[in-house]
Amino acid sequence: DGIDLDADAYSALLSITSSADFLTMEKARERLSSVNLPADPVESSENSELHVSDDSKTHLLRVFMLFMEMKNSGLQPDRVAYNSLMHACASAGDSKRAVKVLASMRSQGIDPDVVSYTSLMRACCVEGNLDRAFDVLQALQNDGLVASNLTYVTLIGGCLRAGDVERALELLETIELDFTHLLPLYQVVVEHSCSSGNIFEAVDILKRMQSAGVRPNPELLSQVALIAREQGLHEISNKLFYVANIKKPENNSERNELHV
Repeated sequence: DGIDLDADAYSALLSITSSADFLTMEKARERLSSVNLPADPVESSENSELHVSDDSKTHLLRVFMLFMEMKNSGLQPDRVAYNSLMHACASAGDSKRAVKVLASMRSQGIDPDVVSYTSLMRACCVEGNLDRAFDVLQALQNDGLVASNLTYVTLIGGCLRAGDVERALELLETIELDFTHLLPLYQVVVEHSCSSGNIFEAVDILKRMQSAGVRPNPELLSQVALIAREQGLHEISNKLFYVANIKKPENNSERNELHV
């Protein structure tokens, strides 16, 4: 038989379930077994569109069912519960449902936070709707919220998934963050180009980083240099290694400048 859960317990269980790794879903099922949820997804008029074979959709269905059980028990979901459902929507790339969840939050007097908007943005990116993802960023800012590093990583990842490196770079050039926060964001884009084997694009990004006042660190330069060497681009590789090894420039004119 099931056990009685209060609102905090449901929110905690929703958070655990929504963030569970698909490879360890058996553990999630064990935790859920005491909440009287069926072991397998079932269809109903409310959630039939979620009944698909993909793991992420199945996962969303389970989170949605737990969320509905919480409401049917007469308990009011809090922001943690709603954000857990938003997270599951994001993993499934279900932006339509994520928008409905966001609207439901507002109707219950719960203002979406950065986590809510980032999940909606991720849902848009997963389904390939990049324009809508950028609209979500604008909505976040219009609500007076400050985007987190995860927000930007999500949007940049969406750009790269869509093959739009230029849009990712344009976004980076508009972000008002300090060097320590911008560097890892640029690194994501550089590493994407490297993984695609496009060394010339990677070098161009390094130059744009420098123009934006974000100096590539030796580790990133060396990473690109190694790939350039593997491709037989020894001149580029040697120059990158040389720049990476300049530890302490004596004056501004000797800063790590890329002339590749």
